[in-house]
Amino acid sequence: MSAPYDARWKPGREDRRALMLVVLLPLLLALPGLVGLLKADPMLYLGALGLDVQPGLVRGSPYIDPNSGYSTQALGYLSAWMWLKGMVPWWNHYVGIGLPLAAEYQAGSFFPLSFLLMLPRGMAWQQVALQILAGLGTYGLLRQMGMGRLAATSGALLYAFNGTLAWFAHASAAPVPFLPWFLWGIERIAIHARNAQTGGWGMFTFAMAMSLLASFPETAYLSGLLGLGWAIVRGFQLPAAARFAFAKGIVAGGLTGIAIAAPQVYSFLDYLRHADIGEHGERFAHEAMNVMSIPQSLVAPYFLGPIFSYVDGKHEFLFHLWGPIGGYVTLALLSVAFAGFWIRRDAIGWLLFLWCVAALLRTFGFPGISHLWNLIPGVSLAAIYRYICPSWEMAMVLLAMRALDGLAKGEIDARKARTAALAMTCVAFGVAAWIGATKLWPLIADVRGLRNWAVGSMAIAATLAIAAAAYIHRGTRGARALAILLVGEAMLMSWIPMLGNPRGGQIDMQAVQFLRDHLGLQRFYTLGPFQPNYGAYFRLASVNYNVLPNSKKWHLWVQNQLDQKADSVVFNGLRGGPDSQAEMLKRHRRMYEEVGTRFVLTNPNSNPFAPGDPVKLVYQDPIMDIYELLGAKQYFDSVGAHCTFSATHRDTVLADCSEPDRVVRRELFYPGWSATLGGAPVAIEEHLDLFQSVKVPAGKSEIRFSYAPHHIGWAWLAALAGLLVSIGVPLVRRARR
Repeated sequence: MSAPYDARWKPGREDRRALMLVVLLPLLLALPGLVGLLKADPMLYLGALGLDVQPGLVRGSPYIDPNSGYSTQALGYLSAWMWLKGMVPWWNHYVGIGLPLAAEYQAGSFFPLSFLLMLPRGMAWQQVALQILAGLGTYGLLRQMGMGRLAATSGALLYAFNGTLAWFAHASAAPVPFLPWFLWGIERIAIHARNAQTGGWGMFTFAMAMSLLASFPETAYLSGLLGLGWAIVRGFQLPAAARFAFAKGIVAGGLTGIAIAAPQVYSFLDYLRHADIGEHGERFAHEAMNVMSIPQSLVAPYFLGPIFSYVDGKHEFLFHLWGPIGGYVTLALLSVAFAGFWIRRDAIGWLLFLWCVAALLRTFGFPGISHLWNLIPGVSLAAIYRYICPSWEMAMVLLAMRALDGLAKGEIDARKARTAALAMTCVAFGVAAWIGATKLWPLIADVRGLRNWAVGSMAIAATLAIAAAAYIHRGTRGARALAILLVGEAMLMSWIPMLGNPRGGQIDMQAVQFLRDHLGLQRFYTLGPFQPNYGAYFRLASVNYNVLPNSKKWHLWVQNQLDQKADSVVFNGLRGGPDSQAEMLKRHRRMYEEVGTRFVLTNPNSNPFAPGDPVKLVYQDPIMDIYELLGAKQYFDSVGAHCTFSATHRDTVLADCSEPDRVVRRELFYPGWSATLGGAPVAIEEHLDLFQSVKVPAGKSEIRFSYAPHHIGWAWLAALAGLLVSIGVPLVRRARR
């Protein structure tokens, strides 16, 4: 199992039942959300638009990161809608003063699975699709590595229900399924090279392209580092005469995959020149998770209850334990994985083991380890402690399946494997118990629910780990029971957060319809209801934003003119205190009007304005009050007030001017915008350090605006070339045969 096999594995009739199981079990587990028994809709609990929301069957949140709603659902839906309308989703008119959309990356504008968001309960469908893809890729990888159907099926389901996909549904989870496909692709290239053939890199190309298109470069890059290590090991295992062909296949497949993803990648890199990247700079270079998260990460995932379930009052510190975590394994899987390494310490075993050790030491801030990791280009910019988790989860699944497969085939010493599993059980459980008893228990012992989750989850983790060791000791007879135990536990751990989805509720469509009927091309600003980016979902423009990266120009303008305390990533109207966003609105109302803010949304009976301000209450319901700013500027305006406008769309306007003037378009002045006047190109100039403006003559003029990143044509050409190569080369080879 150490060296790459000589033959390429293909699914046969004997694999059908296993593959059906890999597809059907994620569907079965997600069924309550897919059919609507549970409302797997982040908008209900994140968008501040939910009416009569009924809590889920368990306390807490379904996912750790709220960007499952703000980015994936809201902006992903907009991207898919634009594609279906025949528009490339380059620009988002509906957030801030207008911002790049595809270049923001987290929207998944070029990710094929984003189209699932157009379906009813689309978030649930996208999540189950990610799990199925993860499972199928892992099954193929394990079969290619020579493992039997029992180990391949078990490993596929373990990775399908891995800790990252259980706790995350936003952009960072999207690349997770493509890591096993990536490794499988390397195996296929190695097989061709061993057989003195070139090629076999089609799957590698697919995995590379999909990882890059899957809306989160940090996860893709960190997982790719494991793939790089895998490729290096396989390269050294090949005969010297085959290494050049292997390297050539890796380079060809990688470059072709990058070429296919070029429009997405180029637009992102181009945006970074004009963007604020928040804390993705010096802060993450040495940041790590608190060691108090070890019990959750490596032993008992629900040691502190379901996600964010007890984060209130004096236990708010638990938020800071949940927030940075990126996934988990259970004590049973950890112990079996160590057994798999101990009994098969070959090259791949050492690679996987050392990757886990290095990743976990970095995750929990072992002294000096961050300096070594930061020698790798780009790592210091990433929140590595959070987004490296899928790779060490994958490594542990592969190690564990090496043990399971050896048991099933009678190829390993069951007693030695059991001893290794029990040793890891004692060490990991002991560390977690010590941390829990000395650091966490004094902080949580006063809450009955927390005490029960802590004690109960540790007891279950220990029981299942000991049972796993007992099944290992039984050798071949215990292999199937061990597989059922590991997979059953993984499914249960993955199912618990699903139960946090609301049991009922509906979106406040009456308020949405009011804005649709009255907002026009102007904007609204929220102090709570209708949270940022969900305006984009309904194609209603909001001054608020929740994006990363963000335009430097827009953020600086906000700080200088609207809100001196505004954050570059989240501007959601919820900041309190003496410099609250409500107070800033009161102070700078005229500048909010300048950016075209017509309506201000507040919580019921929360008027933020001073007596005498020119505002009017125009709408009320149980969720929000809506005030109209009577001095709000129009989206299209003219400097000299000599023009009248007719426009139903933000990109086209008919101006009728009594004399020459300058038309102002309240959209971000940003590289890549172009305009035509009567069909002829016309220069766009900057107005008030923020907006776009165009000179127009007297009379009637039609002005059309369009946006695409500078030089994007080269990226499209690269994508076309990549697709032609990935499709054409296999066809040519078949023809030659």
